[in-house]
Amino acid sequence: MSKQKDGGSVFPTIDSDMNTAGERYFFPSGGMSLRDYFAGQALMGLIADPSVILNDYIIPAHAKTVYKIADAMIAEREKQNEA
Repeated sequence: MSKQKDGGSVFPTIDSDMNTAGERYFFPSGGMSLRDYFAGQALMGLIADPSVILNDYIIPAHAKTVYKIADAMIAEREKQNEA
């Protein structure tokens, strides 16, 4: 099974460490994935519509839908970056 493409980190924090020469260096660390960010944005758009039904039965379907949207956005982003 292949690893899900998540688009990398969004809003990473800056962390630091020391190299063997005792010099401090900084690097991005953590942050939510771009996939989660896209899914959250899609979810906000979805539930902003007052006609969208939210109940214990339909919420899992909405969760699946927003991640499908996020995956499509990442795939399109990769195509655009290759061009």
